[in-house]
Amino acid sequence: MASANHACMPFHKTPLSNLYWLQGEWKGIGMQLDFPQTWTLILEVEKDQFNIRYPTLNCSGEWKMIYNNRHRAEFIEVIWQGRDQCANNGKITITYIDQYHVSYTYFSPDTGKLQASATLVNTAYKNTLRT
Repeated sequence: MASANHACMPFHKTPLSNLYWLQGEWKGIGMQLDFPQTWTLILEVEKDQFNIRYPTLNCSGEWKMIYNNRHRAEFIEVIWQGRDQCANNGKITITYIDQYHVSYTYFSPDTGKLQASATLVNTAYKNTLRT
């Protein structure tokens, strides 16, 4: 897939106090909308670092902040490993649902169209459900 050029988009370097709700580890199953495929995703957030792994697709990278407020954050995804498996420079939107769940939407770097979605669960919450 071709990469979109986001050179003129400013990445946030300001304190991310609005994003206290996104700290921690989040897991989910993504669903591809343009053809029937699912995949695992793991988001690890610590302070201003947003690391993403797609273990079933054998790729990983990081998210660069382009916007945030109290209930939503937008990122550009930079894939470092497995670029032949995952598109680089896609736009990710994370929306707060509650303290244990967030929604994930992925928009194509080529067309800007919605291509995938998921609900992510905070692993701290998920671990409390086990007996």
